[in-house]
Amino acid sequence: MLADDQPEVTAPATDDLASRYARAVKAKNAALGTLTESIARLHAVIAALHPLPRVLVVDDDEFIATQLGEYVEEETGVKAVVCCTAEDAMLAAQRADVGDFAAAIIDLDLRHALYNGVTVAHALPRGVAVYFVTGALPEELERAARTVSAMGAYEKPLTPDELIAICTQIKGRLKRGDNPESSVH
Repeated sequence: MLADDQPEVTAPATDDLASRYARAVKAKNAALGTLTESIARLHAVIAALHPLPRVLVVDDDEFIATQLGEYVEEETGVKAVVCCTAEDAMLAAQRADVGDFAAAIIDLDLRHALYNGVTVAHALPRGVAVYFVTGALPEELERAARTVSAMGAYEKPLTPDELIAICTQIKGRLKRGDNPESSVH
């Protein structure tokens, strides 16, 4: 029994308080769950509307193109679109919209009759950082690089340090969100 000066607490009042608290916690968790789901849906919509840019990798040797593409993906964290012919590279470049490609690493015979590294670079949307890698004579490579304001021009074989430097530049562009007008066109 309770002393005369203490109010009697009944089980229903305690149960009522506990059940109200439980309902409040449940409602808060439901609201947070709904908010979390809404945020996830919003991120999905944003990603669909503005996907991460990719890197175009062009090499007429399929093995090298594949290896280079895999390395670029590992180092930059973005998908590489690998093309093994000038024709495939032209198709990828012509279908691209602004922002689709952050960069293009183009290793094509620059003296190809129909398409070459320069024509592929010119077909890319504005703002794509172009890096030429080729076995062409140094003066031809330099002239081609100036024609499209390439970010870099490298003689074959591409050294590991050069490849790391290219990937580091691409990562920097992606981090800053760069899309400079200084390349191509």
